[in-house]
Amino acid sequence: MNLTLLTPHYLLLLLVLPGIVWLFWRSTTHLPRVRGVLVLVLRVLMIALVILSLSGLSVKNPTEQVNVMFAIDASDSVGEEGREQVLDFVQHALRLMKKGDRAGVVVFGADASVEASLQVTPEVKKLASTVPGHATDVSHALELAMAQFPSAGKKRVVLLTDGNETRGHAQDTALVAQSLGVEVWSVPIGTNSRATDVQLDRVMIPSRVSMGEPLEVRVVASAQQATPAHLLLFRDQHLLAEREVELRPGKNSFTFLDTLEDPGLHRYEAIVNAAADPIAENNRVIAFADVMGKAKVLILYGDEGPPEELARALEAQGLAPELHRGTELPTSLGELLKYDAVILDNVPGLGVSLAKMDVMEKYVRDGGGGLIMLGGDRSFGPGGYHRTPIERALPVNMDVPAKMTIPSLALVLVIDKSDSMGGYIGDASRGSRPLQGITKMELAKMASFSAITLLNPFDQVGLVAFDTDVQWIIPLTEAGDRERIGAKLSTLTHSGGTDIYKGLLEGFQALSRTKAMKKHLILLSDGLTPKADFQGLVGQITQQKITVSSVGVGEDADKWLMAQIAEWGQGRYYFTNDAESVPRIFTSETMLVSRTLVEEHPFVPSVRQDHELLRGIPLTTLPALRGYVLAYPKPAAEVLLVSDKADPLLAVWRYGLGRTAAFTSDLRGRWGKAWVEWEDFGKLAGQLVRWIQRKTPRQSMWVDVAVRDGTSRVTVDLYDDHEQFVNQARLSGTVAVSGQATAPLAFEQTAPGRYEGNFPINGTGEYFVTVSGEDSAGGGVGPRTVAVAVPYSSEYIPRLPNLRLLRKLADLTGGQVLHLADGAETLSEIFQVAQDGHRPPHNVWYLLIFAALLLYFFDIVARKLPPAEEWLGRLGIRTSLFRRVAGGRLARPQSPLAGTAAEGIAAREAAQRPKTGLPESGAVPSGELYVARLRWRNSSIGSRRTFPHHGRGG
Repeated sequence: MNLTLLTPHYLLLLLVLPGIVWLFWRSTTHLPRVRGVLVLVLRVLMIALVILSLSGLSVKNPTEQVNVMFAIDASDSVGEEGREQVLDFVQHALRLMKKGDRAGVVVFGADASVEASLQVTPEVKKLASTVPGHATDVSHALELAMAQFPSAGKKRVVLLTDGNETRGHAQDTALVAQSLGVEVWSVPIGTNSRATDVQLDRVMIPSRVSMGEPLEVRVVASAQQATPAHLLLFRDQHLLAEREVELRPGKNSFTFLDTLEDPGLHRYEAIVNAAADPIAENNRVIAFADVMGKAKVLILYGDEGPPEELARALEAQGLAPELHRGTELPTSLGELLKYDAVILDNVPGLGVSLAKMDVMEKYVRDGGGGLIMLGGDRSFGPGGYHRTPIERALPVNMDVPAKMTIPSLALVLVIDKSDSMGGYIGDASRGSRPLQGITKMELAKMASFSAITLLNPFDQVGLVAFDTDVQWIIPLTEAGDRERIGAKLSTLTHSGGTDIYKGLLEGFQALSRTKAMKKHLILLSDGLTPKADFQGLVGQITQQKITVSSVGVGEDADKWLMAQIAEWGQGRYYFTNDAESVPRIFTSETMLVSRTLVEEHPFVPSVRQDHELLRGIPLTTLPALRGYVLAYPKPAAEVLLVSDKADPLLAVWRYGLGRTAAFTSDLRGRWGKAWVEWEDFGKLAGQLVRWIQRKTPRQSMWVDVAVRDGTSRVTVDLYDDHEQFVNQARLSGTVAVSGQATAPLAFEQTAPGRYEGNFPINGTGEYFVTVSGEDSAGGGVGPRTVAVAVPYSSEYIPRLPNLRLLRKLADLTGGQVLHLADGAETLSEIFQVAQDGHRPPHNVWYLLIFAALLLYFFDIVARKLPPAEEWLGRLGIRTSLFRRVAGGRLARPQSPLAGTAAEGIAAREAAQRPKTGLPESGAVPSGELYVARLRWRNSSIGSRRTFPHHGRGG
């Protein structure tokens, strides 16, 4: 067993120990000599124990067991060749293990995985673990490796990496390793072979240009050696130019000229291709240019075709409309930010994925864009927009209350529960986000419950499931008992084959027995079914005034049959290969059958409140409309126009940085023909679009975004109309990136008119930064949106091994730096224990403090305990007996009074006096004691002679 001090600098306190000893000696002069020495020794020991406890006295227990975890960098910067060299190194080291040693392997990149757990005989013939290689997280690897160690034994992590971490903070983790007694031994490895690598560094363009202004696009490429390459430049995903180029070693710059006639945000992308290029990930760069000009409006339309009259009216108002089908709604925020406003003209919501709707919501809330939804039989609630991101952005709710007629509706859900319903669906090509881990069966249960929650409590609902047989999961019951319905729904499981006919027949028979005013059947299936007389059965169903809608799920569904059943049943047919659409279909279908969603009758709109977008419009001559979709205004919405039944017709509000509007009638021939032909139609449409469109900042605002070392710095320069700095503005921002939540951005003023903020770069992608706020006078600033792209991880930037970091990790933890070329003698040190090899030192400070407290107790006893004669007397024991026990000698006085030389003289004279027959008390008369003291004092002064005594002179 060895001892060590964790904080030895506290031993400097021993320098003051002689002074403390002197003070203690002075304080014990009134005590008898033996007792004083005892107190002094106790106090010195007590102080020494306290100093040792402060110094961290610890016990080290030697051990021969060594635990080693090899952490292997498998990121893309290392490459296959580097991984093979590392594997050879580890295999060679494992062959040098001693008996009793244990080893394991961790593989890491962007994540970390245990390749081989800590064991006596690990076998690592090849790396079986697969980790993402687009990043290097050394910190995570160290944490996972340390988690494998037991409490006893030597602990070492052998880190084999190039040290170019792109995530985490390895030095912070090394400090944790140091505190746990874990050594980190670093082994630098070469980066991926890049002798023939070609890389694009950036594409340089002005962030803002005027419409029609010539634009210079500069592409910067790097090469390790001279090589030919093919360079392509795209604008908004369309090929703009391509060029065969000769790359020289180092930086190469190529210039292209372009002219932008379209206002809005434009995306440039450069791609380079070269022979023998080992890394394709760094061959692509992206930049954005914002073109100032006319406000650009994206008009998306449904099956009725493009609204030409609306487009002409907006163009006459100085706007730039662009017509596209609703299915062409952009999938990225960057594409949407090209437009200042978006109009949805009767676009079916079920044809738009929730991912696209999320982008639309971000466009308004975070990008400051404008959104208008126009009415129609495929819009708002009838179109399937209920409970979607677009509904959140609009100023109206689409959940129209159902009428409380008893009973008003009976709904039976006929659900396929065959084995195939245990599978999954999802089509990434449509921009959807499949619900991971959710089977078709679970989706059907979610959809069914969503539909049931829309029914009023007095409606009747039932659910019959079928495979080759039928089973009532929920017999027809009132929809109000949702807790019991949910419990029964949870018991639905998949098994067996598919027989749609039996399911339809069972549902029909149940509905035929109810007296509900409206009866509806929703069929869901994902597979094929035996042939049967479906047309005859559905004919009987419709004769009973029961309607049937059908939902085909997945590519294996019998689409033709499902469509025919819906047509014969006078209902609606839906097909989806998008998991998220299944609940939306059931919700939309239930709303259509349980509510009145459309009002169709002629009426003249009324003005509910005045508003700036209505100024200059002759509101007393508004034309008549012939119908609208029912919706209800949200609390913060402004309702400008209403129907003859006081239902909202035109409502607006602010949503985040943007604005939205809901016009519940259409601007086509079905309901709004008179409006389209109205002479002030163009003016009203133009003013509505200009009110909701993204605003142009009144001030001159220049926003620059620069990315460096995983952090992006946003710099805003703000000027007024006179080109003077705008100070003390209160700016804020948002950062939006696809697939991630929008993050807030704070700014601080760092110079006159300059404001700066930072945000972390969390992976590759296109980051859209929107800045807005108020100036010192309370006026609005912005919004202004800029974009920055991170096309590839810094993992793919050519770099040498980070030797500085690897040495730092070893130095912090007491490890070493090895090399792949080291021989067996050096590698064997990995499993060797130095002479001071030990388990983690065990600090015994608490034992030292306990011992010091114990000594303090003895110190008190030694100072305060009365003389033996006194405490024996108190116990009733005669001193004569004590003397006899002591051998007939006079007991030495122990009290301070009896401890002087005079007391000794008085005691001897009393002993020589003739006995009087009085009992011996052992006490010396006070008068004799006084005389004895005088004699002793006089003789001491005269002759400087000291009488024999048992104490020290006081």
